[in-house]
Amino acid sequence: MAASALDGICVVRTNLPVDAIDAEEAAEAYKNLFKVERGFRHMKTDLRVRPIHVRTGEHVRGHVFLC
Repeated sequence: MAASALDGICVVRTNLPVDAIDAEEAAEAYKNLFKVERGFRHMKTDLRVRPIHVRTGEHVRGHVFLC
């Protein structure tokens, strides 16, 4: 098969059970992944958060609040 025939085709694989979500939901979740990545990028650059060594969500929120 020519490479150009595969242009625009993307395979999304998940470790969820088959009956947990359908293919459209998995594709939509993947499309929204950039929002999460953009949020982390914003947090690391604009807020200048350095590596933090806390493990719970509550502690992370507290640390970011103080920054």
